[in-house]
Amino acid sequence: MSQQDELVEALNAETNKIRVSGKSLKLKASEKAVEELYNTGLVGKLLADRSINKNAVKAIILKAWRTSRGVQIVDLRENIFLFKFACEGDKRRIVELGPWNIEGFPLILKQWNQNMVVEDLDFSSLPVWIQVHNLSIEYMSKENAVEIGSLVGEVVDVDFTGDGEVCMCNFLRVKVEVKVDDLLRSGFYLDRSPHSDLWIQFKYERVAEFCYKCGRLGHLKARCLKVSHIDAQIPSKEPYGFGHWMKAGSSGRKTSRWVEFMAEESSAK
Repeated sequence: MSQQDELVEALNAETNKIRVSGKSLKLKASEKAVEELYNTGLVGKLLADRSINKNAVKAIILKAWRTSRGVQIVDLRENIFLFKFACEGDKRRIVELGPWNIEGFPLILKQWNQNMVVEDLDFSSLPVWIQVHNLSIEYMSKENAVEIGSLVGEVVDVDFTGDGEVCMCNFLRVKVEVKVDDLLRSGFYLDRSPHSDLWIQFKYERVAEFCYKCGRLGHLKARCLKVSHIDAQIPSKEPYGFGHWMKAGSSGRKTSRWVEFMAEESSAK
């Protein structure tokens, strides 16, 4: 061991002594506040490559969420906010209707828990509904939906209408925890041997603006610092690249259910 290494080790030992000798202070938490924040509180982080004006954030949130009894908004850190709802129903509705976007940037919402500080929260992913297009009806099963969703991230839900083995819809919907540092996968090739492979397209619902160069959330192409496969002359795993075609409009599920209801009404007559 060199003299420098010995010095570093000695300093570390002294630092550890200071930490051990220091007394920690135990405080009493307000049980009422703990319960209220757990039931009606969310912490949100804007995935943005710049600071977003907090007053603008509050104004947009209040207008977009339209909660029944209002929501308290506290800025905790740069682009990080605490949302305190007046009732659990409003909180649940906001989570279910997500993801939310502010000025084109995704707002990642996380559950507040006791003894938690901002640094403890994991903002590395957000739940997103993905539409899976171009599949034949016989492939539209729950099992396949889970397998397909796993290509993107952890599957948390599948929108499956009807009681049959397959979903009689024009596309599958699967909810996935998307890692914000990963590129948004645009689809995959379906093996149809002996026929040629078929490209299956992903469309992301309510997704924020994202970079059409690297395929990631949080910034646009003009501010991208990554080298694209085109610039580096590397074959892309996404043959159709990234673009607006990956953003879905309405899921169309309400229309599908309405058509199904009308069909049942007609047959009853």
